[in-house]
Amino acid sequence: MSHLKLQKLLYLAHGWSLAIDNRPLLNEPIHAGPFGPLVPSLFMTLEKSKSNILQEIIGVAHDDNNDKITPHTYQIDKNDEFVQKLLERIWEVYNQWTPIQCSSYCHKEGSPWDQVVEALGQDRTSELIMTGIQIPDSLIRQYFITELESSDE
Repeated sequence: MSHLKLQKLLYLAHGWSLAIDNRPLLNEPIHAGPFGPLVPSLFMTLEKSKSNILQEIIGVAHDDNNDKITPHTYQIDKNDEFVQKLLERIWEVYNQWTPIQCSSYCHKEGSPWDQVVEALGQDRTSELIMTGIQIPDSLIRQYFITELESSDE
């Protein structure tokens, strides 16, 4: 699985968790990157290891203090039935999408990524958008609630 697709699947799971259960899936904020939303610690891990293999990155993160890949908090609570079912559904729905399709969906016009980038006066087609720009969970939640409501119609 590519870095790009993994980032987008994680963002989608986070967004749907906020919309359906009003709780974040992740314990860190989503940031706006050049190709859509991203999770900074996962981005750093993947950039450091230059890996695109899912098995190599789940459960690890980069430790800036000693320049090693170390265990991190991507562990899923096996007793949390909601999270387990959510992740299974995310995989079922979005697994067939290419990384580009995932990326296009996650930063399309009107998305939380687009709203943040536009509010900062950035050109949404520019590769100069840097990480560090947080996308508020409240914005992500409202967007996914709207997506949920429109899918029910």
